[in-house]
Amino acid sequence: MDFDRLLINSFLYTKDAFLGKQSRWILFIISKYLLYPIFLGYMVEIYRGKMPSQTDNPYEFIDDEPVFGALFFNGLKLFVIKLIYTVPIAIIAAPLLITLIFGDEDALSGLVSGTGIVPEEVLFAFGFLTGLAIVIYTFLIGINLPIALVRFSRTGLMREAFRFFEIQKIIGHIGRLNYIIALFLLAIIIGLIEYLLLQVPEIGWALLIIFTPVLAVFSARYITMIYETLPE
Repeated sequence: MDFDRLLINSFLYTKDAFLGKQSRWILFIISKYLLYPIFLGYMVEIYRGKMPSQTDNPYEFIDDEPVFGALFFNGLKLFVIKLIYTVPIAIIAAPLLITLIFGDEDALSGLVSGTGIVPEEVLFAFGFLTGLAIVIYTFLIGINLPIALVRFSRTGLMREAFRFFEIQKIIGHIGRLNYIIALFLLAIIIGLIEYLLLQVPEIGWALLIIFTPVLAVFSARYITMIYETLPE
């Protein structure tokens, strides 16, 4: 896998989408935080491999101009797919979170100190296994979800996002090690940029809000490029 090509192509794609287009940037920020399904619908179009147009319409692509209704409903479907993928994490963490948030403070203190009904070793084991399960499942989401999103976007069928054996076949064709390295590289780049933005005194949080749509477009194009490394 040509990692330089992934990064350069994704950077140029993002540059063409935003550089010198303040109106597009502003509307993307608005849609990202107030009209999220429309923003996700734009991500769907990126996953489909479409190129942004150079017109004043921020949601227009070279291939065609998707209507807002299509963007909204495709984005809504994408949101549901992401939600379904993350629900198991909430289920796994729910017992621990409920105890921490709504549990009796004295009883919880007793449990933690080992003087409660549940032995300290059992409580520690429960917390360790819960945390381990969350870490493992989060890793599996990180591996499967990118391909799932592209499969849905290119077929228009939500069920394609949950055909796990097919997703694994695609990852196998791409090359598992290269695929994981590519995703890890993306995570490092996005995390580093977000960290540097937050280090700017007083306005770091505002810069992060402004640049989050840019990072989202970069990530979507990067994932699309990974998918397109599939052999013909």
